[in-house]
Amino acid sequence: VLVGALMFGALAALGTMFFPRGLARMSQALQQAPVLVGGVGLITVLIVVGLSLLYAMLLKFLIPLIFLPLVMVGWLGIAILSLIGWLALAEPFGVFIFRILRLDRQPRMIMAAVGGMTLAMLLRVWSVFLYTPWSFVISLLIFTAIGLGQVILTRGGTLPYTVHQGLFRRGAR
Repeated sequence: VLVGALMFGALAALGTMFFPRGLARMSQALQQAPVLVGGVGLITVLIVVGLSLLYAMLLKFLIPLIFLPLVMVGWLGIAILSLIGWLALAEPFGVFIFRILRLDRQPRMIMAAVGGMTLAMLLRVWSVFLYTPWSFVISLLIFTAIGLGQVILTRGGTLPYTVHQGLFRRGAR
């Protein structure tokens, strides 16, 4: 748990260092429309899981075996987008932690590292306890949906999301 949290904190710090504008745009989207961000991410997760279940049921006919590489690439893409969304969650979570501790504002890289480590620790602590596996799955689903929604609404951090923009219109550059 500790090593995984340290690794995610380091990854969050590196992501903030190399892609500061994109991750900042994703974080701003969460601050501007948290319900919409979570809803879009949750709908995306539900669609992906539903399509995967449909694909699993169609495996009886052996024809879908041809599409197995496509399904695997699709899941890999969703995993990468979710990881990017988690990285975008790390900095605001770090700001929240520093605000609770009443510490001065730190550099973004430090806030992202602390936020990433804390977020990973909080989520992984539930996996250690035998009697609460459902809470781990629920919290993982919630944070994944929020992160994925951030990535989708900002198109991977390439465009800023504004509240008046809507879901399918391009934002101002």
